[in-house]
Amino acid sequence: FNIPSVVFGIDACLVDDGDGECGDSLTWILVNAVLCVANIVAAFYIVKMIQAERKSHQQNSEGLGYVEATAVSNSDTKKRSLARVSDVLCNDPGVAVYILVGIF
Repeated sequence: FNIPSVVFGIDACLVDDGDGECGDSLTWILVNAVLCVANIVAAFYIVKMIQAERKSHQQNSEGLGYVEATAVSNSDTKKRSLARVSDVLCNDPGVAVYILVGIF
C-alpha cells in the first residue's frame, strides 16, 4: 500500500511545472512519499534483524552452523519466534529511532 504514494510523489515531481498552483498538495504528497519509503525500509530492516537473530541462534546452539532436526512442539517454536520479534521491536536501536521519528 506504500508503493502508490511513492509513485504518485515521483510523478508529481516530474509533472510539476513550477507555477506554484499545487504548492500545498505537492508538499503533502512528497512528504507522504518520503514517509512511505521510510516505512518500506523499516519493514525490510525489521525482517532482516529478526532473521539475523534466528541464524545466530541456530549457529550458537550447535556451534557448527546447522541445526539437527528434532521434534519441537509448535508452542516452543512460537515462543522462540515471539522472543525474537519482541527483542527486535523492543531492544533494537534502529527500531527505536524509527518509532520516535514516527511519533513526531
